[in-house]
Amino acid sequence: MSESNGTARLDRIEKIVEVIVNVQHDMQQEHQLLLRAQIVMTDQLEKFIKVTDQRFAETSQRFAELAAAQQRMDDALTALMGTVDEIIRSRKL
Repeated sequence: MSESNGTARLDRIEKIVEVIVNVQHDMQQEHQLLLRAQIVMTDQLEKFIKVTDQRFAETSQRFAELAAAQQRMDDALTALMGTVDEIIRSRKL
């Protein structure tokens, strides 16, 4: 009976070790998947940052162009107002 008890005990230990090995293997596979996902995510983030930086630069350029156009419009409007004012004043006299 002690021999079968010893065999049963070894069988239980063997099953436990097998479970541990399987769990370790599964964890390694999941870790590899996680690392791959992290690499893909990092790559996508770098692309997003590049595109965002490019769009911010384009937007900044557009705002500069808009500000210059606005200044030209302000100058033209000021000149027009001056001309209209001169015409009105000259008619009053």
